[in-house]
Amino acid sequence: NGLLVIYRNLAGFMGQGAMTGCTMTIDGKAVGDLAQDNYAVIEVGPGEHTVNLFGKAGMSNLLVQVAAGEVHFIQVETVPSMRTVLPSYLASRSTGRNSA
Repeated sequence: NGLLVIYRNLAGFMGQGAMTGCTMTIDGKAVGDLAQDNYAVIEVGPGEHTVNLFGKAGMSNLLVQVAAGEVHFIQVETVPSMRTVLPSYLASRSTGRNSA
């Protein structure tokens, strides 16, 4: 299996996302909520997975290809004024380790 480390370090664009929570699903199954300055570690099987993020600011999704033993870091940022959850992106392993 592999790991997805999903994290939110900042309040969002210019601090606007501080009070905005984010609900996460993976492959259509709820895995939890993510508040500011928090992270979640989710174990997934090898293969392609769809990560969806829902919040008051909007929704985004990301397809992630996971191989056994891999760790993927996904950063989340919200922008309420634009009514969106910015598309999550895969941070590099070194960036993710330093941020999460």
